[in-house]
Order: sequence, then C-alpha cells, then structure tokens
Amino acid sequence: YVKVREKELMIVERFSGLLLEEGEVLLLDVAADEVGSRSGDGEVEITPGRFRVGSRNVFFDPEDWTYPIVRIALEDLRVREDDRHSALRDESNWSTPGKWGMELWLSHVEFNGENALRINAKRYLELKRMGLSHPYVLVNGVTEFVFEPRFGQGRLVRNLVFHLLELANMKSPGTTEFLRRRMRDKKVEELIRAFEQSFAFDIAFLELGVDEALPRIEMPITVIHPLCSVFGRLWVTDQNLYFMPIHRQRFAVERKPLNLVDSVQLSFYGKEDRALEISFSSISSMPAATYAFESSTARDAALFAIESIIPVGTSQTAAGVHQATQAWMARKISNFDYLMELNRSAGRSFNDFSQYPVFPWVIADYESTHLDLNNAESFRDLSKPIAALNEKRLRICLERFSDMGSSDIQPRFLFGTHYSTAAYVIFFLVRCVPDAALKLQSGTFDSDRLFISIAETWTSANTHTSDVKELIPEFFACYEGDLPPEAIITSESGSFVPGDFLLNLQEVDFGVRQDGRWVRDVELPRWASSAEDFIKKNRYALESDFVSENLHKWIDLVFGFRSRSLRDNNLFYTDAVDLQSLESSVDLDLDRLFLEFGRSPRQLFSSPHPARAPRAYTKGPTSIFSEQPPTLPGESLLGLVRCLEFEESFIVTGCALGGPLIAITSELGSLRVYGPLPKLSRAREIQVCSSALRCVRFITLDIVACAGDEGRLYVVDAMNGRVIHIHAAAHPGPITFLDTDMSLSSQGRSLLITGGADAVRGWVVSGESSIRLAYDLDPEGKLISLSASIDSHLARVACLRDDGSLLVWLLPQGGIVDAPMTDPLQISCPCAPVSLHGSQQLLAWTSNTRLVFLSSLQVTMFEVFEVPEPSIEGQPSVFEVNCGSSITTCGAYFFVGFSNGIVRVMSSTGEEICSSSLETGAEDDKVSALFTDERHVIAVTTQKLRVFRLRAKSDSDLCAYMTPRELG
Repeated sequence: YVKVREKELMIVERFSGLLLEEGEVLLLDVAADEVGSRSGDGEVEITPGRFRVGSRNVFFDPEDWTYPIVRIALEDLRVREDDRHSALRDESNWSTPGKWGMELWLSHVEFNGENALRINAKRYLELKRMGLSHPYVLVNGVTEFVFEPRFGQGRLVRNLVFHLLELANMKSPGTTEFLRRRMRDKKVEELIRAFEQSFAFDIAFLELGVDEALPRIEMPITVIHPLCSVFGRLWVTDQNLYFMPIHRQRFAVERKPLNLVDSVQLSFYGKEDRALEISFSSISSMPAATYAFESSTARDAALFAIESIIPVGTSQTAAGVHQATQAWMARKISNFDYLMELNRSAGRSFNDFSQYPVFPWVIADYESTHLDLNNAESFRDLSKPIAALNEKRLRICLERFSDMGSSDIQPRFLFGTHYSTAAYVIFFLVRCVPDAALKLQSGTFDSDRLFISIAETWTSANTHTSDVKELIPEFFACYEGDLPPEAIITSESGSFVPGDFLLNLQEVDFGVRQDGRWVRDVELPRWASSAEDFIKKNRYALESDFVSENLHKWIDLVFGFRSRSLRDNNLFYTDAVDLQSLESSVDLDLDRLFLEFGRSPRQLFSSPHPARAPRAYTKGPTSIFSEQPPTLPGESLLGLVRCLEFEESFIVTGCALGGPLIAITSELGSLRVYGPLPKLSRAREIQVCSSALRCVRFITLDIVACAGDEGRLYVVDAMNGRVIHIHAAAHPGPITFLDTDMSLSSQGRSLLITGGADAVRGWVVSGESSIRLAYDLDPEGKLISLSASIDSHLARVACLRDDGSLLVWLLPQGGIVDAPMTDPLQISCPCAPVSLHGSQQLLAWTSNTRLVFLSSLQVTMFEVFEVPEPSIEGQPSVFEVNCGSSITTCGAYFFVGFSNGIVRVMSSTGEEICSSSLETGAEDDKVSALFTDERHVIAVTTQKLRVFRLRAKSDSDLCAYMTPRELG
C-alpha cells in the first residue's frame, strides 16, 4: 500500500505490459534468482524475483521492491559462448563485432551449474523502484548479471534468448534500416508463432468443473489491454472461456464463465475487423474482455462456438441502436447513457486506447468565474467538427488540402491527426497511468506536452492544426456505475471519485515546464471549486437543454452520415487511406498506422439523426447552482417493469439493495441474490443456516451481512455463494434489525448496527473475516424500528421503542439524545418504521398516518405533517428515503409503502407528489420493504418482488427534478 493524500493505493504487481516496448510481446515469465552483487563490494548476494523474456528485452523483477526492475535491450549485441556450449550456435554467423549495447555469455557458472545465465550489459534501464512510476534511469558502464531460473528452466531460457539474439543481429545488406527492422519483426513474429505452438494448453492451470467437457474450440489469440497486448491460446468449453498467455505465468491464466456473458461486440483491431469484446453481467463486476484473432474468419468461428453454448446477440444490431435512439428521443435515458451506448455499438472500447469512447466538448467558457448554463454562448457549437470550430485553422487546412497531390500511398485529407487517438487518451489519463505516458515517450515525461490545464487544452484544441482532440467519458462520469469495470479510473484505484483522474494522487514527479510551472494537479476553470465540482458541472452542461437540442448534430458528425465527409470538413487521414492499395506496400505497417493515428467509429446512421423531444415542463436549462428545487412536473407514475413471484414455501423476511443486486432472506434460512436491475435474473441461492433469517444488508457491492432467530451474524460472499464468516454470539436472542452504510466500504471497513429485544450493538467489519464489537447500547425497551446513517466521521443510530419514544445515538462520541414523544404522537402500530437520511434528517411514521420530520438531530426541533389518507384503508408499512443527490439538489422526495400494497411518492413537506397512487397487489399484499436506486423503486412483499421504473405521465419525464444519474 502506498499512502498519498490520506488515500491508500493498493499495488499488487509492479510489472505490467506497459513496461514493454511498443509492439513487444512477453514470451517467458519464470521464477529466478539474481546471483551476485552489482555493488562491487565482492559479497555474493542472492535476490529472488522473476526473469522475463520479451521479444526485444529481458527483464529481472526482484521481489524486494527497494530494488528496481532491470530492463536490458536485446538489440545491437555482440555475443559469444563459453566453449562448453559452443555446439549450440556458431558465433561467426550472427555476431556483430564492434556494434553492441551489451555483451552476453551463456555459460557454465561454477557455483550454479548449467542452469545459470550470465550477462554482461554495457548499459541497462532501471524502472519502477519502490513500485512507483518515474522516468527510466539509464545506467551506463559494463555490469555483470548472473540469473538462475528455478525449477530447471535454464535451458528453455537460454534457447529462447539465443533465437532472439540471432534475430536482433540479423543482417540485410542493401536494405534500409526501416526495412531491416520490418524483416526482423516478421522473423520475430514467426518465432512467436512457433513458440506458441510448441506448448499445449496446460489443463493443470485450469479450473475445470466436474461436468465440464473438453474444449469445443482452441486457437491463438491476443488479449487487448490499454497500450499493451498479451499473446496466448484460447479454449472454449461448454462452461467457460479460458485464456493461457504465451509466457505461461500460472496466475495470469484467465477463466470467464459463459453463463455470465451479457453481450458480444465485434470491432476492429489495427487495420482489420477481427476483434471481439465480451461484456459480462453487472452482477459479476467482471471487466469486459477484448480478444483479437488472427483473422475475421477465426473470430467468427469463436463467436459461433460461444453462441452455440449460450445465445448472445451482438450490440451492433440495427434494432438495438434504434431502440436506444427512441428511448433517448423520448427522454427515457440521459445524454450520457445514450452516448455510451452509441460508442459501444460503434465498436469503441475502454480496453483499446486507439478506439476509446469519444465524447464532445460541450462547454466553451473556461475563463469566467461563474458558469451560466442559461447562456448559449457558454456552449460549444455542436453542428461543426472540433477541427472546424476555428475558421482560421480550417482555412489553413483547406488550402493545404487543395495543394496536395493524391496517390495510392498518400491520399488527400483535411486533418492528419484524428480527434480520438491513443496519445490523446493517455494525455487525459496520465495521472492515473503514468507508465503509459512513459512507454509512449520513451521512458521520459515531456513536461511541456502533458495535460496541465483545462482552459489551455480547450484553446489548443481550437487553434493548433495538429490538435483536434475531443473528450473522453471520464470528463462527465459522476457516479459509480457510469463507467464499466474495465475503465482505468475504476480498475486502477478500486474506488470511484469523480475527477480523481485530474489529480496527481500518486504524487508522480512529472517535472517542470519551460514556463516554470510544476506539473501537478490539472488547473481547473475558475468556476469550478474542485475536480469533483468541475466534473459535475460538465455533466450538467451535457444534460442541459441546449446540448439536448443540438446533440444529434454532433452524432451525425461522429456516428452518422456526416462522418468521413469532405463536404462537412470532417475528413481525417485514416478515413481517406485506401487499404487495398496500401496492402502491397512494404514501407507501411498498417496495423500500427491505425493503432497510433486512431480511426473514426463505425457508422451507425445513414440519414440525419432525429432531434430529441423538447422538455415540456422547463423553460430553460435546469441550473444545478440554484438552492431551490425545481417544481415537480405534473402527474408522475411508477411503471411496473418486472415482477417476481416466489414459491409458496419461500416466505420473504428481509431484503436489501446493493448496486445492481437485490438480496432476499427467508424463513428457511436461505439467501437469494437477484440482479442486475431491472432484469433480475435469479443469480444464486445460498443456504446460510437452518433457522429463519430476519434481516440482510449489503456491506460492499458483493458482500452481505444477514442475521436471524439464532442471534448469529453471518457475512456472505454473494457472488461466490459462500459464508465467509460467522459470529456465533452476536446477540443472546433473535436479531430482528440490521442496518449499515456502504459509504465506508472503499476504506476496507464497514459499521454494522444490529438490534434485538435485548440490545442495540455496533460492529466493525474489516476485510472479509474480522468482526469486532464496537458499541453495546441499551434501548431500555422493546424496539419497533431501527435505522442508521454512517459516514467516515460519525454514525447516527435512531430507534423507536414500543412506548412511543425516539432514541438517537451519536457514535463514536457516545452522546445520546433521548426525547419521549407524547400524545398525539403516541405510536401504537407495531410496524411503524424510522429512517435516518444523512446528518440532518430523520423521518418516522405514526399509526395515525402522520410524518415526523426533523430538520436536525436536536429532536426538540421537529415538524409534523399530515399524510393524506390512502385511497384504500390501510396503514403505512415502510418507506425508504431516496438517498441520491436529488435530496440535496432537487428537494427531498421519498416513497411510501402501505399495507394494502399502494406505493406513493411524497415530499419532505408531507405533500403527496403524485395525484394518484399505483396499487401493487391485493389488499393483503403488504409492502414490507421498499428501496430506490434513483432509477427504479423496488417493492417487496412476503411473496412477490416488483421493480417500478420512475417515469412521468404525458410528454415529460423526471428530468426536470432529478439529477442526470436519475434520468430514465
């Protein structure tokens, strides 16, 4: 763990494909010891680590991170062998005397036997000392290294290195240096293929199930990661996808269960349409996997094998795109979600920086102290390509185009640089993946070319002829679920905070620019108070009425009929090249051309994209800076989209919502997990105990806590279906209440509050198996309801007692507020709940349908609101406060469930927002649990689970009073 700015960044492996050269393949990864000392003091030191052989370098990665990773180039070597091994190679055939970067002897080493490898390097590079990213350190001067691979793999290492050295020193008289390198790379590719075919798929590395059949298909593939790739072999069985890398490192073997496959996307890789991206169900939190095949035919064969086992459709179908377009036009999904869907359908991938999802610049004002989203001048013109926004620059490019001569090799184009390239993605994300920038810039940070200012970047993209970059989704992502698991800013940090990619959280030394400015955090516009504030305002601009009314014009330019168009000043170099003419050219690496220069997305629309329906209930953009919540539009309803009916023997006793998953407990002691919303395909059933479970809550997105009649506290891994911890004596009697808050889960700990007839207790859960009692509170009476609001500084616990009194504990300070509520607020209904929201709001129901609303935790300051009688006689049974940001930015709205099955939308002033209610079942179908995830309302009864989508009646939707995350 590296702690910077009060955050812990977990680093589990410092070596990655980003340390390889561009186009280099990792061929071998073995455990090895470095024998000897580079200090020159004569002492023999043995340093354990891993020895890796790439197609252009050899690496040694010590286990002790105080030592750096050593990278030694294979190119320009003079090699000689010890006489004991001279039969292996004839030195005279492939040595290059006098032109070398190191001398290498593969010889018998007395104290190590034949398994050793001795290297004399004239120079080498040091990387990742202490696991940190820093410019590569070049060490000059002859240095001797002795490496001894473990487990008898020395001969394999020697033979592979011999072959690579021979190719690195290959002579081609009469050819240019470029052609010599091309010929060498081709020979290396042949060696890689031969090396890959020399080993079988080692089933000892796999996790074959009992009934799992032998593979239906086996073929070589390349797994695509940002700026690097891993070559290996694919196995497709009737249950799983397996990938074994060519370097054979055991822990790098991947298994992807086919029953979790959600969709498949066809895409280009390099010059050819030969890649496949497989996305997995959100239940699994598994990142999408991108595979490049040797040809489109091989790709289609793999897809056929997968579809013969589990039917999945490709995301590029015209029907799927049309459905998304109709939803966007009707304002059922947000601008952000629609652009993400178009990017996916057009073959853009977070795994491939050369085809990264592209988003538009929407704000044009980065100089003012206040951002006015009601002023059209604050926005960029979305009807023009980014490269054509500046008339002066466009004129220069048009003049250059008219002077160009056209040929098969050099086509005519307006802009040589694309608006979306790998270099631009690295430019924006350099603070998250500095190693990618080092790889791109030959081991150094070019301080003057790094991302330092939002305003300067916008100015450059509007003026320079070689800079026409658009934005990436990270500039608009405000919520945890906005980006997929494979996105860099979620996969690298393990948690998500909007705008973190703009901060130098790793405290990397990026250097000083020529103007004297240190490259640290990105400089923000004056109207943004923080990186998170900048992202949120950028998102609100994206969801504004101005952008909604004009976004279809930009879609035409990027995904539609105006893409690759000279008439629309939208023609880029890679759009203009003729692949058939270039195929015969030996002077061009066509794959590298597209990987470096970028390419336009797959065209999705051949006619003008329709405009979005206007917002019926607002006269202008909804300002996020207003303290007053906008008026709720008209009559809104809850639209039923999913209903699950449980078998008669399964009686629901508890329910919890965690991200896209729903966990349900029963009287039979079982736990069921459904997801993702809104499909709710049954994922797993876990038998936790033999007695009834009464309550359940999510600790993290895939770990739940549950308890019941035995007084035991269980921690369950919902994804893998196993109980990972049992606290046998949590309470002496049944546990009937359980509450927690997932806000601390990113810190590796959670606070659970349990309640029973005897006590209220607080438990600190660390990791997966550590539970300790932190608080033991005495309610001095029978509990009716319990609720907790927890943050990193304070936990607030509120409970209702059967005598009608309300208790609020403040933890860990231990302060207690005890204020009995007398008539007319006497509580006689045994199911009246209480709910805490945030630090200042507490709500409770009474039997005479009145709501207690406390604007602060000083319980002497409260307001009482009458709730209109339900249309069918019945008492409120439970409600859940909408815990999204709409509480603070758009007013406090919450939902009420009644014992007759009615669900209502209410405001914190006690007013019913909906003029009519939606009945969810029969009169005895009591709503025992109600949750919201900002898009849906989940109502649970003893025998049914229903999912309602928030929607509005007539022509409007909830956009007028909900935040962008809640759109749709």
